[in-house]
Amino acid sequence: SVPTAAAQAAPDPRKDARVHVGPFYLTPTLALKDLGIDTNVFSSQTNPKRDFTFVVAPGTSLFVPMANRAVVKADLGVDFVYYKQYASERSIDPDVKLRADFLTPHLDLFVDDAFLSTRQRQNFEIDLRSRQQHNTFGGGFVIKFSPRTRIEFAARGGRNRFDGDVLFNSTSLQEVLDHDTTSYSANLISQRTMKTKLTLLMEVAHDRFLHTAARNSDSVRVLPGVEFSPRALVTGRATLGFRRFQTLSPTVPDFSGVVTSVDLGYTLLGSTHIGVQADRDVAYSYDRSQSYYLVNGLGGSLRRQLFGRADAIVGGKRYRYDYRSTTAAAVALPVETTTNLNFDLGYRMRNSTRIGVAVSRWVRSSSLNTSRDYRGWRYGVSVTYGQ
Repeated sequence: SVPTAAAQAAPDPRKDARVHVGPFYLTPTLALKDLGIDTNVFSSQTNPKRDFTFVVAPGTSLFVPMANRAVVKADLGVDFVYYKQYASERSIDPDVKLRADFLTPHLDLFVDDAFLSTRQRQNFEIDLRSRQQHNTFGGGFVIKFSPRTRIEFAARGGRNRFDGDVLFNSTSLQEVLDHDTTSYSANLISQRTMKTKLTLLMEVAHDRFLHTAARNSDSVRVLPGVEFSPRALVTGRATLGFRRFQTLSPTVPDFSGVVTSVDLGYTLLGSTHIGVQADRDVAYSYDRSQSYYLVNGLGGSLRRQLFGRADAIVGGKRYRYDYRSTTAAAVALPVETTTNLNFDLGYRMRNSTRIGVAVSRWVRSSSLNTSRDYRGWRYGVSVTYGQ
């Protein structure tokens, strides 16, 4: 489905931009990620393959304000993914987000567009690295009732396309996952303090598949939420609400229930940061016999300042996929769980640069199909600038 961009006031690029050239305000970033060994490149249960790998990810945020009447923002990035032995896993993955806001005292207009072309795995269900493209485009308007209260109305469309020449478990990802989405939303935002705002998102979405009409669906979501400033004691955002996912095929069951997205952090005594993440929502499966599954994810992290500029991060997350069958027959349905544990020891320099040494452990298990089980390690070095 099409991701919904959070409504927000037009940003002021003059405050945080690192580079100012004429009318342009830029904040460049650079990351060297996963420089090391992947012990199970293809997520295989038997005969796992290992390889030396790394990812170089340059990017920049670009702001162009126009005399307090408009502002254009562009987030530009690309991942260069390298594997030494398995050239089939290499890729160049561009990621572009654009937004233009046109400002008046009581009514703002906006248009936005996002484009991602990647060969990285879509989720933990699909092990294959296959080229996929996701494009979201839309626009709307913001009514400002007061300096602290506004509501955003938006309409968006999306295209999701997969490489048609590749099969995963004898299934064409193009045939089962290519789909278009249209959505209409209203998002009420109330700025309670300088560092806290409350939101209420109401959205209607329609997914239409190009090759498998039995997967077509309509959704309604109502999501209250809260957002905290990065400078607050509690940071991040959280939503908890309700979704009605109605399939258009009589053989595929509907879903109605609680959905959530939580990513919150708390700084304790200035030197310890505690993070909590939680996710619950519906996602489409590649398996023709299970149209979709319910994702439940729960995780946490602890970052501790050790001494000087050195820190350590310990974290983990567990995902559970509960599948829904395309038939009404009362048969056992698979449940898959994926667990990730990680440790990162790093040193932060003065110029927003951090060097870290990390180790990650991945484990997946399936209740019905043990050939899906796998275990693997990743260990190596990462360097980030401006993040």
